[in-house]
Amino acid sequence: MFKHLYAFRFDRPLSVGRNKACLIECADMTNQRTEAIVKFSGCESGRTGLIREALTAFFARDLEIPIPRPLLIEIVDGFSAGPTHRVYDELIAKSSRFAFGSTALPPGFTIYAPATPLRGPIVQRAANLFVFDTLIANCDRTPKNPNCLIKGENAIAIDHDLAFMLDALFWKEPWRLGGGDELAAPDKHIFWGLAKAHKFEFDELKEKLLEISDERLEEYIDALPEDWKSGNDSAPRIIEYIKSLRDNADATFSEIQRVLQ
Repeated sequence: MFKHLYAFRFDRPLSVGRNKACLIECADMTNQRTEAIVKFSGCESGRTGLIREALTAFFARDLEIPIPRPLLIEIVDGFSAGPTHRVYDELIAKSSRFAFGSTALPPGFTIYAPATPLRGPIVQRAANLFVFDTLIANCDRTPKNPNCLIKGENAIAIDHDLAFMLDALFWKEPWRLGGGDELAAPDKHIFWGLAKAHKFEFDELKEKLLEISDERLEEYIDALPEDWKSGNDSAPRIIEYIKSLRDNADATFSEIQRVLQ
């Protein structure tokens, strides 16, 4: 599920946003190095945000939605962001020793600009992202905040700490009539218009969802660090929701097709 790495060297902050993502050079037990984008449990989204990120990543990989590889970053004793980034040392001090990470993508990827025309295989992949975000109740891939990196025919989904917001006001499960409307507007999702225009079928996504077993979903939970889960019920609630998605797959995909007609 996760690749387990150890924080080795703090590189730099990536944003001034609420979750203070940063770039850290990490190493495995053989000292092979990896550049990772890292979020700590002491950030605004807290442990729940890291759980959402992780479970989204596991789910995406089972559905074959392109997403950076999820990493479990262990913060070793004595690790420091250095004298110019004391705010990160303070963040680390109040966080779990395990942070959520994802592999930094190679050069050439850029944030998708909604006005950019897409052609070829990337169009189906982009439409799949609209469906995926409907499944995971992710309202955070909008024109103002695309959270999608593109390069050539690749469209990579990033940043999912706001996925699985199952208690959001007026939200409906996507297998219920009207549930597909949550993202069905140009200002609600960057790829809704694209998906609507191309009339794609999503049978492969549906089949991959149906293939996810209860045992596989238990592996999702088992992969999470115990101190993320302690006193936090978000992981089992998300897993029960994914089971309901699978068990209501016919109604879910019918509802998605309804809003794309």
